[in-house]
Amino acid sequence: MQGGLHIDFETASPADLKRVGVHKYAEHPDTRTWGFSYRIDAGPVKTWLFGQPLPAEVTEHIASGGWTVAHGAMFERTIWNKVLRRNYPDAPQLTIEQQDCTLCRATTITLPAALDAAAAVMGVAHRKDMNGHTLMMKMAKPRRIDMFGNITWWDDPENIKHLMYVYCPQDVLAECDIDAVLPALSEEERRLWILDQKCNDRGLPLDITHAKRMVNLVELAKKRADRELRRLTNRELVKISQVQQIVAWLKKRHIAVGTMQKGDIPDLIWQAQMLDDKVAEQVITLRTEAGKNNVAKYAKMVEMTCADGRARGLLQFNGASTGRDAGRLLQPQNMTRLDYEKDGWVVRWLHQMLDDPRFDDDKILSAFEIVHGNALPWFGKAIRSFIKAEPGHKLVGGDFSNIEGRGNAWLAGEEWKLQAFRDFDAGIGPDLYKVSYARSFGKDVSEVDRQGRQVGKVQELSLGYQGGVQALLKMCRKEGANVRDMVLSVEAMTDAYTWDKVSIRYDASRDTANLSQQAWTALTIVVQSWRKAHPAIRQSWRDYQDAVLNAVSVPGTIVECAGGKVKYVYLGRYLYCQLPSGRIAVYVDPEIVTEKREFVNDDGEIYERWVHGLRFWGINSVTHKWSRQPLYGGLLTENLCQMIARDMLKFAEDNVTLFGYDVVLKVHDELLSHVRKEFGSPQDFGNIMLMKPTWAGDWPIAVQSWEDERYIK
Repeated sequence: MQGGLHIDFETASPADLKRVGVHKYAEHPDTRTWGFSYRIDAGPVKTWLFGQPLPAEVTEHIASGGWTVAHGAMFERTIWNKVLRRNYPDAPQLTIEQQDCTLCRATTITLPAALDAAAAVMGVAHRKDMNGHTLMMKMAKPRRIDMFGNITWWDDPENIKHLMYVYCPQDVLAECDIDAVLPALSEEERRLWILDQKCNDRGLPLDITHAKRMVNLVELAKKRADRELRRLTNRELVKISQVQQIVAWLKKRHIAVGTMQKGDIPDLIWQAQMLDDKVAEQVITLRTEAGKNNVAKYAKMVEMTCADGRARGLLQFNGASTGRDAGRLLQPQNMTRLDYEKDGWVVRWLHQMLDDPRFDDDKILSAFEIVHGNALPWFGKAIRSFIKAEPGHKLVGGDFSNIEGRGNAWLAGEEWKLQAFRDFDAGIGPDLYKVSYARSFGKDVSEVDRQGRQVGKVQELSLGYQGGVQALLKMCRKEGANVRDMVLSVEAMTDAYTWDKVSIRYDASRDTANLSQQAWTALTIVVQSWRKAHPAIRQSWRDYQDAVLNAVSVPGTIVECAGGKVKYVYLGRYLYCQLPSGRIAVYVDPEIVTEKREFVNDDGEIYERWVHGLRFWGINSVTHKWSRQPLYGGLLTENLCQMIARDMLKFAEDNVTLFGYDVVLKVHDELLSHVRKEFGSPQDFGNIMLMKPTWAGDWPIAVQSWEDERYIK
């Protein structure tokens, strides 16, 4: 889609845009614009400088509702409406409905979000001026601020000239180039994008009064953690934030450690336990609890919340390759979930103390330490509860239950499992985790105890996408499952022949998880048992990969899979995937490669053979760089399940909005709305979310809905 008004602002502010987001940035009284460059249709690129009269052709275009394009539409809209109109109050309002966003269109087909990176991948003529980018970054901040708050800007005429007459016009040309070649959003996706922009502008209400106190409490708790660290190590270690010193100290205690990243911690604790080093285990745990990013969200809340107590711009539409929203700024997608039935009282107790003037920070922290030991993990768990309804209002939310697991069974046609979901939803069937365990190990579901249910839970959450022992172990750690108890339980109920048949394959040199032979054997049996119990899902992994191989092998050929629910076709640079909803997902530059791979047969024996594999280009989820990625059956399964879950959530968001619920947050498979106290109910909200589109057919879905003053469910 080309044409309309392309516009790009250059701004400066004492506020840090990346830290506070555009809404708080625009709200700052000293935020200013140097001007903007623009192009209307195929005309020349022109530049307007602040202080000059606004170009009549631009104001008339916007006032008439003319189509307006920007790379990052929310930024340009907010700067126009909140910064430019502060100084030019007669300027017309720029609406969401008249905007188009090339950034969103790029991420929709899984291209990089950054303008220059997207332009490079697409091979367009105009690119970003990187020297000008360095100048822009310098001019975006004050040159200095004196003790009285007076600001000196980088307003050298030559700098302004280069910024506004070289750098900014080049960005407009690059934006026009990618606008000309990017596919437009479908009518349905554009409507959902508008909903998303309204949600971002609406903002999320936060309890900033309590959050400010939590900033102090977190710092106080970290100081106490420092004291505890010094006590544990006889002052060999001084501060919990000095990671390199802790790493060196652990190495001296014969614990193999490279970093103390989140994913490394379970292995470090495992090593300490194997060495029976209680002190090292305590130090690792203390560092982990004190270093969690979640508690840093309190300071982030205070930093980025607007004057009306709302945080805005928290979601990026189609920010993930599957089309799901990506979290921004406060990163609401990774807030720790709370087991409300078990721990909800702790959070309410915390807020009661924060409200009580008799409790200063020291007393609150001491109370937590008396009851719970270390307060920091609980402060992390409490984060979501600082999302609080405004006076006279309430939060109403709903969460699709295990929608990915249900979607996997539905796409694959795993009929016994679909029926188990339907029976459970109807109140006549047992817990699904117990069913999974019973089916995997040939037990009667009535015989499944608490430990069996735990095994069933981690199976369900980790093995549906072709995961193996590593995936199972990772989920055990995430869910807090006791691996030792699981190992002993599986060993006790496995016959000697099966145990020995698997155990003999153990090879310590190939085991990157440093598991004992006993642990590896038990976890391998758990994986194999789940796969045998799910023949249709296991077959679907092969079917999806074969479908993509066939599509890429014969460009232009439509290849169906999942009983016709999913279709692939390869055209030009792109592999297109049509989902059951009709939405099109995209893989960039797929290619077939020949590689040697390991396989495990039904008897658990490993063998190797040469196979055709797949690669494509995308954003690496770890490095966040554009690079070549493997594409295989398990990943295709995961993508499909997350894609259809996303489509169901967007359908639900559309419906609850039509029924008057203002959505303020979307977290994975969950919607959160903010409404007046007398409006609606959890039952009403849940029933609306349960409305299914025709494409979903007999897919069994379930919703857990609730209402509260705080987001704690």
